[in-house]
Amino acid sequence: MTPADYVNPMIGAAGQGSCMAGPCLPHSSVYPSPNTLNPNNGGYKGGEKIIGFAQLHAQGTGGLSSYGNFLIAPQIGLEINEENYASEKDEEVARCYYYKVKLLKSNILCEVVPSANAALYRFTYPETINASVTIDVARKLKGAIGLEDGYVNILKEKNAISGGGTFKGNWPSNNTRWKMYFYAVLSKKPDGFGTWINEKINDGSNAEKSINSRMGAFYKFSTRANEPVYVKIAVSFRSESHAEMLLKQEIPGWEFDKLKNEARKAWNTKLGKVKIEASEKEKTIFYTNLFHSFVQPRNRTGNNAWNTEEAFWDDHYTMWDSWKTVFPLMCILDQEMVSENINSFIARYKHDKYVAEAFINGLESPVGQGGNTVDKIIADAYVKGIPGVDWNEAYKILKYNADSMRTPNYIINGYHYPGEKHFYSNRMYSGSGTLAFSYDDFCAATLAKGLGKTADYQKYSARSASWKNIWNVSAESDGFKGFIMGKKSDGTFDNIDPKTGYNKHFYEGTCWIYSYFIPHDIPGMIEYMGGPETFTKRLVHALDNNYIDFGNEPSFMTLWWFCHPLINRPDLCAKYLRMQLVPKYTKTSLPGDDDQGAMGSLYFFARCGFFPVAGQDYYFLHGSSYKSITIQLPNNKKLKILAPDASEENRYLKWVRLNEKTLTEFKISHADLMEGGTLEFGMSNQ
Repeated sequence: MTPADYVNPMIGAAGQGSCMAGPCLPHSSVYPSPNTLNPNNGGYKGGEKIIGFAQLHAQGTGGLSSYGNFLIAPQIGLEINEENYASEKDEEVARCYYYKVKLLKSNILCEVVPSANAALYRFTYPETINASVTIDVARKLKGAIGLEDGYVNILKEKNAISGGGTFKGNWPSNNTRWKMYFYAVLSKKPDGFGTWINEKINDGSNAEKSINSRMGAFYKFSTRANEPVYVKIAVSFRSESHAEMLLKQEIPGWEFDKLKNEARKAWNTKLGKVKIEASEKEKTIFYTNLFHSFVQPRNRTGNNAWNTEEAFWDDHYTMWDSWKTVFPLMCILDQEMVSENINSFIARYKHDKYVAEAFINGLESPVGQGGNTVDKIIADAYVKGIPGVDWNEAYKILKYNADSMRTPNYIINGYHYPGEKHFYSNRMYSGSGTLAFSYDDFCAATLAKGLGKTADYQKYSARSASWKNIWNVSAESDGFKGFIMGKKSDGTFDNIDPKTGYNKHFYEGTCWIYSYFIPHDIPGMIEYMGGPETFTKRLVHALDNNYIDFGNEPSFMTLWWFCHPLINRPDLCAKYLRMQLVPKYTKTSLPGDDDQGAMGSLYFFARCGFFPVAGQDYYFLHGSSYKSITIQLPNNKKLKILAPDASEENRYLKWVRLNEKTLTEFKISHADLMEGGTLEFGMSNQ
């Protein structure tokens, strides 16, 4: 089988992960997928009835649900309430390039294949005089109303339906508003048509307008037994006419199998950059998680409200999730994606005057949960030498953030306190906010130094030590002293039990969790925790007592501190990876919400034997789970990773050789990795 055929989109969709069950292209704008009653935030939930197929979804998010727009529902008869036509299913097949299911209530076989901004459906009906297709224009995920002010038109002479308007209600706030439009065409001439508004069906009506109301349109027709009816639909963030143009460009005819093969080829091109020697079951889990890494953010260059052809990458939910694993993985596998995103940041800075860590349906959303996260992505690409970026232009973003987008008290006194007035939402907490800003300052200093901006380098470098301002040396837990802890406005610590602090001192974490988030000063962190020996004991204690949460991003880096030269215990990293992290990836579920591929790309690094410290140019080494891995690098070189003795028992790293040279540290630079060649891991059961 090819890599694309190993992908099972039900992993993270039917189980935990909030992913989609349908197909897409890499980083495509449109993601057609089945929706169920009572879904997760990806629109699907295992065991629930199917209500139709929406065209837009968010990958692996929590909180307020997003998208689920322009729901297409094939039916026998005509129902407009989702619960009334929801159907049990059979014959379900989910691939990253194709989806199929039979709706048992109506005996309709439904299939869909994707393009970048559109989708093609094939509905195979039984013999009936009561066939129909409906398009719900106003709804969003979970049946809510997502259209604030819009319209729908029946274009009978073209067998088409069009519409759109002003939409609302995507994460992170119901206050967001954006324009969105669709254009859909049927392959079969209809016998009848109409619209609906709220509960009223208007048979024969060819137009409807809505203000915060349910609204949609339908076509009715007769079918022979096993007759396929095709529906193709494109979505534009510019206009209805632009959606029609996209549809004509991407799906000019009804060549379903051709589009399916093109999607399969596109995924094999991406996923085929990595080849592993593993069991069939493991290949399914590995390639599915790798697939998740290539879904979001979405490339909407040429399909956005700017009406320009500037780089435009949308739907960052949020970079708080993706900077640690997704973007570092793309720095290895798809450098063009990284440079285009940074060029999109530069364009956003020009248009919007700032670059927030969340950017959804073309709108800046300064949620604050991870500080100025864009700084870390830019710094990571800079130190790794990603081509195609004007770094002086990129630096303007970091400098603006450092001087204007940190909270005032952080800039003046070196810590953020709760309730401090700023543009950020209530996700900005004293502990996590101060730590994030400290690393952002380190990243700004990194570019300033490289670009010869000495004064800026000195200022931001000094400020990057602000994490020390919230280290409470008196805090104690389980016999260990010294923890990161939030401060009040008067500069005193808000003393709490270090096992707590979740969404009070820290965003989705505790003192124990966040005390390990100091990636730019690992030696300082080790020293503050009592030195290497105490640091090791304390981290083992935290892991043994489940104080570290592998289902969430704040803990992503923690295990790899065991590999730091001052600790020199990659065996402990490997032990807890295999005991606590890897088992959370199953044939149905992920450890938590996928968060636009953050969980998926974490699995890549956990299994392949190395892990990035994003924003810096090196990787820690813990040993591969696979006997052989081949990675095709962007520079036409190949990296061969060999661990011939690797097994479930032989999980511990004893030695490392790079191109036949034994390494003295469990650490490798990005430049060394990109040179390709052979990285060999000596694995043991002890």
